[in-house]
Amino acid sequence: MEQKLLWSTATLRVHSKQLDAEEITERLGVAPTKTQRLGELMSPRYPESSVFDENLWLLDFEQPSSLEAQLGQVSNFVSEHLAVFRELARVSEIDVFCGCSFASEPGTVALSPDMINSFAQVPIEIVFDFYFSGEGDSLDP
Repeated sequence: MEQKLLWSTATLRVHSKQLDAEEITERLGVAPTKTQRLGELMSPRYPESSVFDENLWLLDFEQPSSLEAQLGQVSNFVSEHLAVFRELARVSEIDVFCGCSFASEPGTVALSPDMINSFAQVPIEIVFDFYFSGEGDSLDP
């Protein structure tokens, strides 16, 4: 059965109560795709909404279209900034959020030992979120 990837994204996330997005950006020398600030409203249009309980710095890797290739780009970025990420890890939590959708089950994603090792050196947790559209072949007999 051939799997069809509909979309994928890998986002490097730095969560911190001590460092704000500007400080993280300054240390890495790269502008984030998106940020959230500790204490800001989650929904500015609704003043009664909850507030963010930490600062968040996000960098998206959406191209090329395979999750493995996106994770490879994240891994390379981390390796190029390894000393900075190790420092950030002392006062932050760092992870990579991976989301992807397949046209039908099953879907697979393979991580090379080198890629896993590059994340483990910081350490960086990898979070996977898989979606299936339900179209195409089914595993039911």
